[in-house]
Amino acid sequence: MLDGDVISGLARSAANYRSGLFCPAELWSQVTGLLAGHDADRLLVELPPELQEVLRGAYRDRPASLRSGPAEVETYHCVERWCRAADA
Repeated sequence: MLDGDVISGLARSAANYRSGLFCPAELWSQVTGLLAGHDADRLLVELPPELQEVLRGAYRDRPASLRSGPAEVETYHCVERWCRAADA
């Protein structure tokens, strides 16, 4: 999957979350699934600011939901570090 496809997928997942179609756990399952096998650190910082805010807002609202699904542990840690960095 190309980086543009990953970012498009992240945008769709965030839109579905914002519209109430996804719960936070499903959002993170989608996000970590899309980022697995890619340079997640780089992709997360390259996201448009409004998409970054949706993802970080979801983490602030329900941080435990990030670790609720099956995914690569390193991807979870990467996303969590990125979310927390905004509040530092």
